[in-house]
Amino acid sequence: MNSEKDEILKHIAAELDISDSLYEQVVARYEALGKWLCRPESTVQRFDPEIYPQGSIELGTVVKPINDENEYDIDLVCELIKLSKQMVTQQQLKEWVGIEIKGYASKNGMNSKPTEGRRCWTLHYADSAKFHMDTLPSIPDGLALVKSLEMKGISNPWVSQAIAITDNKSLTYKQITQDWPQSNPKGYVLWFRSRMPKSLFEAQKANIGRVAQYKTKSPLQQSIQILKRHRDIMFAEDPDDKPISIIHTTLAAHAYNGELSVSDALLRIVNNMEYFIGTRNGEAYIPNPSNPNENFADKWRDYPRRKENFKKWLQQAKADFNSILQYQNTIELIEALISLLGERTVNRAAAQVFEKVETRSLSTQISLALSPQFFNVVHRQRPQWLESISGHVTVDCVRSRKGFRSTTLKSGMPVSKHWSLLFEAKTNVLHPYQIFWQVVNTGSEARTANQLRGGFYDGATFTRGVRQWRESTLYLGQHWIECFIIKNNLVVARSRPFVVNIT
Repeated sequence: MNSEKDEILKHIAAELDISDSLYEQVVARYEALGKWLCRPESTVQRFDPEIYPQGSIELGTVVKPINDENEYDIDLVCELIKLSKQMVTQQQLKEWVGIEIKGYASKNGMNSKPTEGRRCWTLHYADSAKFHMDTLPSIPDGLALVKSLEMKGISNPWVSQAIAITDNKSLTYKQITQDWPQSNPKGYVLWFRSRMPKSLFEAQKANIGRVAQYKTKSPLQQSIQILKRHRDIMFAEDPDDKPISIIHTTLAAHAYNGELSVSDALLRIVNNMEYFIGTRNGEAYIPNPSNPNENFADKWRDYPRRKENFKKWLQQAKADFNSILQYQNTIELIEALISLLGERTVNRAAAQVFEKVETRSLSTQISLALSPQFFNVVHRQRPQWLESISGHVTVDCVRSRKGFRSTTLKSGMPVSKHWSLLFEAKTNVLHPYQIFWQVVNTGSEARTANQLRGGFYDGATFTRGVRQWRESTLYLGQHWIECFIIKNNLVVARSRPFVVNIT
């Protein structure tokens, strides 16, 4: 079970990741922007511009949006290597980079003009691209950070990669000054990779294809992806105040201790993240490992709701993963993960593990595997009405159980005992009509309990268009339910058997 559990978790992380084709597209786009900035005609070419990714795309912890309508947010850095704070203001740097980004957009016929944010310039691609790119203008500033930390007696191997960045809310935005905001995306990546098992870290540096290199994931990266999706679902109705990814990523990397399985890594992380939240001057302190002057939790003071939401999330994550990762039944594990991480993602991952065709769900595969002879059992009663099919009817099902989110159940999908099932018929037959449900059980448990059934039940619950029938999963085995639409004493519509596979 443990190996199967980890395979499911690995496939879930893979389902959450950016696709190979989209990743290649992102890389091609920012490399094209880099070439544009370095062309001979570029107004910043003499400053030796370098474009590189930062954030989740570089860390390998990207999580696709919950909704297909939402875009990936791709973060880039534009570092002008031969510039210094003595030569330029933040405002000038931002305007220079902005001129080139606007020219790039115009030259490439982009419909939307680049927009200026507080720190970045945003390139908006066509809707089909499913991403936009935020480019942060910057200049080198590692030496200044090294000196400032040395004065405090602090030595840090990552700080030499630091950069000075633009921020139009800065009081010194229009001044030639040493007082610039700082960041250190390269240093952070180096620190983060140092937290991975050495063998995987070496694999990421190996001379392999770009996508293959990106897809080489450690249990740390996979755990972060799973935890970020858990957060996204938990705060789907409150996205503005959900815990930010850099805090998840930093605390997870601190808590991770080289575990080689995703389940062990998840448990280690959720149970130890809180121990890496410090205090300074009475406030929460989560230092940037590549710049101890930066506190990732600094917004918690001004926005206390964000601090409370992080505590709520961590408490829920600890409860959820400490519970479900103890499951020994694979189907129960899948059901629990669906409620935490989303039905489509988990079903696709489970289908991969169980060697199903990737374009079909696990439930569809199981349903199609049943032969017609399966439904020919002696206790299945024959309909008492003649058939004159003129319409159609389909059956949907929602399962619910105390302590779990309600989720859709597909025909044939495995489900454990003690779930409540709500079936609903959808038909194009015009009212008035009658609905009858035929319920058929199989298996030794139902036979022993004298509950094989097989008869018809009058579904006289038609109210305001709702056509429903309730059942519970009580007996192991494969059972089914069918819906009959009766009009003028004739069967005018009949559903396919909806298979309930209780395991």
